[in-house]
Amino acid sequence: MLALGAPTGGGIDAARSYRRIIDLTFPVRASSTYRNDYHAGRSGGRVHRATDIFDRAGRGVFAARGGRIIWIPSYEHYTAGYAIQILGDDGRVYAYYHLGPAGGSTGRAYARGLALGSYVKRGQRIGVVGDSGNARGGAPHLHFEIHDETVRDPYESGRINPYFSLRAAERQGDYARGAGPASRPQRKPSADGVLRRGERGGAIRIWQRRLNKVGFRTDVDGVFGPMTHRATRRFQRSRRLTADGLVGPRTRTAMRRAERAVKNRQARPASTAGPVLRRGDRGSAVRTWQRRLNQIGFPTGVDGIFGRATEAATRRLQRARNVKVDGIVGPTTRRVAVRVKAGPSRGRSAPQRAATGPTLRRGDRGAAVKLWQAALSRARLRTAADGVFGPRTVRHTRRFQRRHDLTADGVVGARTRRAMARYGR
Repeated sequence: MLALGAPTGGGIDAARSYRRIIDLTFPVRASSTYRNDYHAGRSGGRVHRATDIFDRAGRGVFAARGGRIIWIPSYEHYTAGYAIQILGDDGRVYAYYHLGPAGGSTGRAYARGLALGSYVKRGQRIGVVGDSGNARGGAPHLHFEIHDETVRDPYESGRINPYFSLRAAERQGDYARGAGPASRPQRKPSADGVLRRGERGGAIRIWQRRLNKVGFRTDVDGVFGPMTHRATRRFQRSRRLTADGLVGPRTRTAMRRAERAVKNRQARPASTAGPVLRRGDRGSAVRTWQRRLNQIGFPTGVDGIFGRATEAATRRLQRARNVKVDGIVGPTTRRVAVRVKAGPSRGRSAPQRAATGPTLRRGDRGAAVKLWQAALSRARLRTAADGVFGPRTVRHTRRFQRRHDLTADGVVGARTRRAMARYGR
């Protein structure tokens, strides 16, 4: 929705990762139409950077991934209209714009019971197709975006082209509650005890939890879908097994050994020893550092790659603990990471989690900024939860500080967060 210029230097071929396929549920029922319009031009020199899914006004819109709502305006935004942004369980932000009719009310745009900080399940109804915002008078459609700060598209923004993920969801028949002619019947676990793709049930849910426990992320929904299949194959490759995606005796034995290793690591006290890590490094040491950052409230992906997001999280830790801010993990940075207590539990609401966390200031990016922006909106200082600590976020932070007789410096520190805590109750 933001105005951006033309692609930079390398062009589209220089940023293939923005075309990656994400495991998601198709957000509108079958029979809707869409095309690959990510690079389509818009008025004012803008580029679309989303996918428009056209359907009949009033048809349901469903959550593509489970997660927590970080933006749901109570007014019709001048461009997005009635809109919802969800911080998914995978760390990405999923945006749904133009919900409900132009000039309508929130009751005609959003599903009942939704509010800032609410958790929504994958496939849960969140609203209806409409033409609110700057889609007024046009064909009703859902404007669907996927934000991922770890990638860069050709326009130097952290977004993923949704088109390819939507196509994959259609091929799998992954619609909310299995609706649509493309949906496939799901099998119960087979009698031989081997878990396979397409099966569902409690045994699948247990396997998904075990995969997550040993560091192979997947949804815990009881369905052995594409994401669980890929996670299983990655686990098998890591244990030097045949990567067939079948959960049989050898894979289960390997999982028990992996779980014991995780338990032993958790039982040992955190150590300041380890290699110096910097941007571009890869491997298990990087993955261990990423897990530690997540534990102490500086979120980043756990992929074993020391990229832009991990460097940014490391810098936030260093800034918060008053050590040299260089994004390099050396003995001093490891020592302060050991001293920081684990962050708040996921069970808290977005405003409550924003009440504790790293020091934030202009120029910062990431999930911690999104949580602070959501808390500002709860405090009646409307701020788009885009994860960028820009001029508007600075301005509203200063207003909040003046309202509570704090130093209006626009920096989110301990005193500012304590003042914000009351809005999370």
